[in-house]
Amino acid sequence: MCDPVSLASLAIGAASQVTSFMGATQQAKTQNQLAENNRIEANAAASDQYAAIQNRMLQEKAAASRDLEDANQQTLRPVVPLR
Repeated sequence: MCDPVSLASLAIGAASQVTSFMGATQQAKTQNQLAENNRIEANAAASDQYAAIQNRMLQEKAAASRDLEDANQQTLRPVVPLR
């Protein structure tokens, strides 16, 4: 039979390994949650950036349309001769 010291040492070693495994599991869960949070934030930031770019493009297109309309109006104005 095994002596009590060896059994106690074995039990302590097993408990230590279980505790270590549980700590590693919790650390992995925390890392996975951080990665998921980062993914969500990155997607939200990209979506905001795409929306801002689209908004700027629409504003530039509207400004170009106004400029073209102004140029057309200038072209269509009758020229009044000076006396």
